[in-house]
Amino acid sequence: MCIFAYSNINTMKDKQNANLGNRIIEELSKSGREKLNYKQIAAKVGVFDKEGRSLVQKIISEFIEAKVLLAAARGKYTLNPKYLTKETTGKNFVIGKIQINRSGSAFVVTEQKDDEDIFIPEQHISNALPGDIVKV
Repeated sequence: MCIFAYSNINTMKDKQNANLGNRIIEELSKSGREKLNYKQIAAKVGVFDKEGRSLVQKIISEFIEAKVLLAAARGKYTLNPKYLTKETTGKNFVIGKIQINRSGSAFVVTEQKDDEDIFIPEQHISNALPGDIVKV
């Protein structure tokens, strides 16, 4: 279940729009970093009519303004990595900044203060550089 709350829910139509917005977030989180255009997003949430697609475009525009979605290419969108969490994807991973020690090993430091740093052995660092944002 997506925990992203869509704003301005006042009428029944707004509630339907909020539900559609949440379904868009859920489908994009399942897709991971896949880049989709508005028609592909509409198809994933079960919207196939012209009016529904224009509503999907409107919601996508609002999500881009709120930086929930990112414009990956011309007409293609992807979910902001900040919103890819265990709750939205069902996968257990952490996003954080990598700090590499002189010994070659590293730690991933998350933004949440209650999370512990994650140790990364030298052989698993790959091409990461100090300060890179990584997903573990």
